[in-house]
Amino acid sequence: MKILNQSFLRQQNEVFDTDYMATIAFDLDDVCNLFNQHYAEILNDAFGLSLTMEDITEWDLTKIVPPHIGPKVYDFFKQPGLFRYIEPAPYVAEVMQRLTDRGFDIIIISDPPSGHAHSDIMAGDEPYFPPGESQRSNPCDDKRAWVTEHLPMIPQSNLFFGKQKYRIRFDLLIDDKPETFELMQNFGLPILLMDKPYNRHILTDKRITNLLEAEEKIYELFLYATVGSY
Repeated sequence: MKILNQSFLRQQNEVFDTDYMATIAFDLDDVCNLFNQHYAEILNDAFGLSLTMEDITEWDLTKIVPPHIGPKVYDFFKQPGLFRYIEPAPYVAEVMQRLTDRGFDIIIISDPPSGHAHSDIMAGDEPYFPPGESQRSNPCDDKRAWVTEHLPMIPQSNLFFGKQKYRIRFDLLIDDKPETFELMQNFGLPILLMDKPYNRHILTDKRITNLLEAEEKIYELFLYATVGSY
């Protein structure tokens, strides 16, 4: 596989006195952690549902809940700590540690939901909280704290927030979002699709089912050289 940012990576190694062989980007939610499993439990408790991960067959959650819930399905995105206390995905810490030890530059790219910061609601020039709502969430800081706790081998400087992930330099992205996968494919950029019920309509040989498979695929592409091209 051709390393897409080889020139930049060589410069990076010279500047920072490192010897990375490739930069691997991982999405955070539902790749490194089990966000939707966590969120389904919240929805079940709040609305008396019995959702499982297999029921989340649509990226738009309003399509998998009863009509009377509708957009309220996203109300809990305002909950402080929502993105902080999530179970790690199986094998994530050991895989990240092995990849780091083998000479890979690991970065995390995540698209936190907007509209939930402390200053988003204004009264004139002053922020205020609606009645009964004394706190707002801070998804970016939640995610920073989560990475610090569960993936200490990844420095905070390697954590990026944004929707247009294709703008960031990396040699391979692992992501679960259908839109991201299709966009990266359209741009001819390397990506592996983490298998989830909401992306199974995509027919691709780039699908993986867990992080151990991602690790092995990374080794094939960048270490073993058994795959001629991506």
